[in-house]
Amino acid sequence: MPAPGIVQTMRKFCAANKDTLPMVTFIDDKDSSRGGGRFLGEKGRHGIELLHPDSVPDQLRKAQAEKEALKAWVNAGLREDLERLDETMWDVLALAFAAFYANTPGDSIDPPFPLMVDDYLAWRNVHPHNRTDALRGEVFDRLRLACSGRFRAMGQEVLHITDLETGRKRRQSFFLDGPILVWHSDLYRNGQTRLHFDGTGRPDGVYISLGRWARPFVEEKAMLGIFIKKLAQYDMRRQLWERRIGWYLVFNMQNQATKKKHPLYTKTILDGAGIEWRDLGEKNPGMVIKQFNDALKRLQEDEITGVCPCLDGAPDGSDLPRKGKLAKWLEHRWDPKPGPELAKHLRAKQEAAREARKAAERRREQRTQKSLQEKGGQP
Repeated sequence: MPAPGIVQTMRKFCAANKDTLPMVTFIDDKDSSRGGGRFLGEKGRHGIELLHPDSVPDQLRKAQAEKEALKAWVNAGLREDLERLDETMWDVLALAFAAFYANTPGDSIDPPFPLMVDDYLAWRNVHPHNRTDALRGEVFDRLRLACSGRFRAMGQEVLHITDLETGRKRRQSFFLDGPILVWHSDLYRNGQTRLHFDGTGRPDGVYISLGRWARPFVEEKAMLGIFIKKLAQYDMRRQLWERRIGWYLVFNMQNQATKKKHPLYTKTILDGAGIEWRDLGEKNPGMVIKQFNDALKRLQEDEITGVCPCLDGAPDGSDLPRKGKLAKWLEHRWDPKPGPELAKHLRAKQEAAREARKAAERRREQRTQKSLQEKGGQP
């Protein structure tokens, strides 16, 4: 699993054409006044749930209500929300994950933290003179939707959890159901809540915390904030390959930190990163190879990753025959190395795993000695 599945689903969902996404309309089993649309990710294990901003009309709550009528009501109510779930929304979410690590100890989802509109605009290098009210409004609308409680994670996740008794990892399933972000209060530049009696004005940010879905990932250190922030600084259009390939490689190295490492095939990296390379490969296969290698070079220069040697030949495929070159190059294996900061984090994670195993071993020895003493034996 290159990244928490729900995080991958959120990223792909924000990048997708909403007109082509299959949506399942629903009315909440526990509260018939709530309804909306569900969008499932690959294999149906993870999904995004978007609740309608209004209560379900009485006539649609009845068992005999037409499904098409419910679908029309949901589509009409979610149209504006779906337009906001774009790459900018994904950057807002990525910035929220980064802000969590920057403003909290990072070991619990409970502490709230601030996230300001200017944080995003500064992150995007938008000059203060160009930070118009309209632009601020677009960013804040996405931020408010992200922590509204209507934008929810759902599905099942599997993590390898440290067993406190043995110090070893064991597989454990978690069911995800709840808001992506949790709103606590609005924030203004002077740090005080304002009252707008004329109905105008907009908060400058929000005070939020991560939703419950993030708890197992945070407690098991399965998410990395600083690297999300670095990757999201890449331009959404000109550096899309760097953003997505970097995402895949960072989370892959994170998840293999305490396991036996395996090289990655080119095709595995491209598909896992969500790169749309096939159409380009038919028109200009050489450009696929070039963009892939350019992305790896940039990631190394920015110290997000270290070297990424190709194990099966020249990285640019220059040693391959022209006919079928791309197909053969896609089968090449790569051995990505972490950048300096990531390497430091992974070493700390490995050391923590070793200490957990040693502590578990000490507890076993203590239990054994205690058992022998109780039986009258010699420790």
